[in-house]
Amino acid sequence: MSETEEFPRVVYRPMVSVVTGVVVLVLAAFLLFDTIRRGSGADAWALGAGLVLGSLIVYVATIRPAVVAEPRRLVVKNPLRDIAVPWASIRDLRLRYQLDVLTAEDTYHAWAVQVTTRSRSAALLRQRDRADVAARMGPSAGEYAVKSGHQPFAQQILDELSLMLTQRRRTTSADDRVEVSWPWPYVAAIAASAIAFVVALLIR
Repeated sequence: MSETEEFPRVVYRPMVSVVTGVVVLVLAAFLLFDTIRRGSGADAWALGAGLVLGSLIVYVATIRPAVVAEPRRLVVKNPLRDIAVPWASIRDLRLRYQLDVLTAEDTYHAWAVQVTTRSRSAALLRQRDRADVAARMGPSAGEYAVKSGHQPFAQQILDELSLMLTQRRRTTSADDRVEVSWPWPYVAAIAASAIAFVVALLIR
């Protein structure tokens, strides 16, 4: 067994966003079916094209985004862009407004791992608590106080990916290139739906 085969492929998606997207798509599918069954004429075409366009946008914004930890690279799937970063090319991982993947050339942002205002406020409180505990009992006690508390979703992902970075960095070379690509099937589908929607509005 090769060294890369020892590492599993792990996919991170925000479940709240996925569930929201699925619910919206189900409602859109019901409306589209009702439009096809009852509607007719230009108005029905416009509504149908609008529902298809809206459904595609909802899908790429809520369900498609993901962070995929593969054996040789970290893949960031954003709504309309995919970034594949070899583990050896990653300088650091951090949380600001979302998960940031830092390389020597650029910083890539992961749409799937967002940091909410509540999480940022909680992080500031944890830092203050750690400082208070460390002042009373020493730095190691302050670190334990932070680690023993509940970790937000984004922080859990950062901790796991940081561990993977340490383990998997040796599976690739720093000379491996970062690959940035567009998900052309989704881009083409959205463009075609937008054109159909505009045409349907013009011929009403």
